Order: sequence, then C-alpha cells, then structure tokens
Amino acid sequence: MSTTTRSKTDGAHGIILSRLARGAGGTRAARAVFLDRDGTLIHDRPGFYLRRPEQVRIYPFTAQALRLLRRAGFRLVIVSNQSGIGRGFLDLKMLARVHRRLLAGLRQGGAGLDGIYFCPHAPKDRCRCRKPSPLLARKAAREMRLSIPSSFVIGDKKVDADLAKALGIPCVQVATGHGKEQRRLYGRRLAAAHLSGTLLSAARWIIHRTGAAVLLLAAALPPSFAQDPSTAPAAAPPPALAAESAPAASTGPLAGEPALGRTAGGLSAADGHSKLRMDWEGAATPESLIKPIPAGPEFSKVPWFPESLEFDVKWGILAVGHATMASEQTVELAGQPAFRIVSEARSNGFCDGFYKVRDHNESWIHPSSKRSLGYLKRLREGNFFRDEWVLFDYGRNAFYAKRLDKDGALSTSTGTIPGDVMDILSSLYYIRPHKLEVGSEVTLDVNDKSNWPLVITVTGREKVSVPAGKFSTVIVEPHLRREGIFVQKGKRLRVWLTDDERHMPVLMRVEVFFGHISTYLRKIVRAP
Repeated sequence: MSTTTRSKTDGAHGIILSRLARGAGGTRAARAVFLDRDGTLIHDRPGFYLRRPEQVRIYPFTAQALRLLRRAGFRLVIVSNQSGIGRGFLDLKMLARVHRRLLAGLRQGGAGLDGIYFCPHAPKDRCRCRKPSPLLARKAAREMRLSIPSSFVIGDKKVDADLAKALGIPCVQVATGHGKEQRRLYGRRLAAAHLSGTLLSAARWIIHRTGAAVLLLAAALPPSFAQDPSTAPAAAPPPALAAESAPAASTGPLAGEPALGRTAGGLSAADGHSKLRMDWEGAATPESLIKPIPAGPEFSKVPWFPESLEFDVKWGILAVGHATMASEQTVELAGQPAFRIVSEARSNGFCDGFYKVRDHNESWIHPSSKRSLGYLKRLREGNFFRDEWVLFDYGRNAFYAKRLDKDGALSTSTGTIPGDVMDILSSLYYIRPHKLEVGSEVTLDVNDKSNWPLVITVTGREKVSVPAGKFSTVIVEPHLRREGIFVQKGKRLRVWLTDDERHMPVLMRVEVFFGHISTYLRKIVRAP
C-alpha cells in the first residue's frame, strides 16, 4: 500500500510505493537513481503532452533497466515536472491514473518503482520545487532515507543534468525523448557525467561505475553453478559494497538463489594467499605453476569438456587464417584444480605477407565455482607483441599480473577485483551451461587488469550452415569493452551457439573498421 505525502510549503507531491523505501529495509540510508519520467521511462516527443493513461507507452528496455538497477541495490524514484496540472491539461486524479498505468506496465515486465515525486506547477508560477531545483529529490531522500551522495540522476533534458549538479551527483543523459535535441542545442553545456543511448545503457554504466556488477553476477547464477547450499558459506559482497548490498538481497525475481561463496575453490587461509603471491612472484612463466592432473571427482561435469574445435577465419569472403578452441586438459594451477582452456589463432600464408598473426590465449577455470583462476595471453599481431599472465587471489580480492615486452623488459602489477570474476575467454565457457532464452541476458564481472561488466544478451535463433555442417543455433551478443576472442578491436560481436545443451560455438562474427571478421566451425576434433 502506498503512502502519499504533501508539503505545505511548496505544494510538491510525493508517493512512496515500497515497504523498503519507507525504511523497513534497515537503518542505513540507501542509494538511489532519480529518474525523469517522460522521454526516459516512457515515450515523449516535442509538442506532445501526456494527458490520459492510454497515452502511456513504456520503452521496451525500461523494465529490464529498472530490474538491473534494483538488483544492484538502488532505490528507483521518479522526479518529474508535471506542469500540465498547472496549465490545466489534466488534474491530480488523472495524473494518478497515468501513474497507475505506468506501474501496471512495469509490473508486467517484472519491474517497479520505489517512489514518484512531482512538481504540479506551471513555469510561470515560479515555485520552489520545479526541476532543476533539488527540493523534490531532497524531499524524497528525507522521506525514504536515501543517501544523495551515493545516488545518480538519469534524464533526457538539460534540466536533469542541472538537477544532478545542484545535488552534487552524476547525471547520465539519454538520447531518447528530447535527448538528441538537447545534445545539439547545448553541446558541452549539457554537463552530463555520461551520455547514453537509452535507459538500459545508462543503467549498465551506473552499475559499472559503482562496481555493483558483482551483485548481478550472484543473482544471475543458476543453481547448477552455485555451491551446494548445505555446505557453502554465505556469499559475501566485496567490502566496498557490503553496507549497501543487504537490501538488494531481498529484491528482484532471482532473490534467494544460491550465490558463489567468496572462498569457493580458492585458498582461504592467510598463509595460502601469501603462498599464491609468492608462487606468482617466483615464477618466470605460468607453465612453471601448472601441472597436469587427472579429472577427479572435484571436476563437475560441464557440456564443454573434453572438447576440441577447429575454425576457419575470414575477412568478408577472404580467407585469412585458422583458429582452435580446446578444453581437453585438467591441471593444478598454483595448488588449485582447474580446467585448462586454450584458444589459438593464426593467419594463413596469404595474410602473413602483410599482417602476420600468432595468438595464444589460455584461461584456467575452477571446476566447482566455474570462476576464472587467471589467464595467459601471448599475442603476435603484425608488429604488436605482448606476453601477459594474470592470477586471481579471491581471498585478498586481488589480481597479480606479469607482462613481458618485446625488448625483454618484465613488469609486474597488482590491483583489486570486485569478487568472482571471469576473463574474456572463460566468459564464453561460463555461459554455455546456461539456459539461453531469447530476450534473456547474463551479466558478469570481467577482469583484464581493469574491472568491467560484460552483459551477454540472447538475441535470437537461426539455422546456419558452416563447413562442419548445418546447425540450429541460438545467437548471443556480448557487449564487450575490451578485446574480443580472436580480434583485438571490434565494434560488435555475435556468437552462434548450437541450440542444445552443449551450446557449442559454430560461428562468431565481429565488426571491424572495414567489414567484418567471421570464424566458422570447420571440424569437431573432439566432443563431450
């Protein structure tokens, strides 16, 4: 049951919609996203004013964006100027019907809001609550126990960026609604912290900015990837998020699913962590830390082991090379069991003359947690040279990296990881056991010496023909921020996986500066 409040001094209206937002979710102030309504959540256009509930048209990405933000621990509050009331276009009762229609549409998409705050005045009224005044947001923060310094604003107009400036917090400006027009009109004067296309991309940016993607990883994991709840310790968020993650555990449709334990498959004792770093410091190559071991009972069954695949690589219609992907070996890496995943790419004789490629990538995946224990890159692309390997220390939430340059100089570096992470190669193997339904997505944290969320969206189904045969496939699209699997820089990557429990890759296509590079399955050397 919602609570409606009205300020006697300014006439602004607020509606608190959730029990958690009324303070039942704990004593600590929650972070929030202050959302514009028209042009951000629902359709808007110049010269149009929404007057009736049947005119509400929710963007197709709105519910998904709100679900992501809610699972990441944010309260979701509309802060909106509704001058149509002051102008006589509609009254408060009709506005309430409009908001009921909006909330009903969001519920159908599995999403919701925590509060709606609006100014009913016309611009000529010179009220104190009309955006960009921060009064509405501060009123919401006071009544809903929100932490303004930990919050964000999302909107399509300069007035939203000005609101964020008045609050001292970042604004993400979207291109929907009046967004493109506002960018042309104001340019740099818009002063937004980030420019996004839609509410969904804005949500992903905020999640990346705050490091909250680890919470989404825990929520997205299917039970088969989690530890046995009877034996696993309770999953703990990274220290920086510990205080703010408690409310999120009770929200969203995936609440209650078991999550990865922080110590699963890692070295849990302090001396163990020290040994991991000492091993890394004393090793000249990662091979010195690897020894083959039999696939014992600790290696849970996965649909991609043992497996060996060969691919043809083409640039448009031009054959430029070959690639392999293999998961055939179980090893011990610095005292921890792991699947060893190896990917190699090499240009053919024709391509060698002007751009020779000899790339070797490895990833080591823990058999029970399925998280990455580290990765290796040996890249030779034209004049580009890189030898690099990284180990993940989950007990310390740290990574240890070594890099060898072309001149033989060795450099080392360390940094933090947010929690359970994958590397680029292991992320492909991570999603393969998932149930991949069109329209669904998986979000996970990826580390390649910096941390960022990888969002993998299932975009469709298609029958494809490749040299290895004809396959019914499901198409997934990873939204990459770094290098791809076979090519270093790309604009868009799509992967066609067999539409069965194996989800074997049969076709990969990445857009490049001119045309696209495609990788076609040529031969199944070994299959589970």
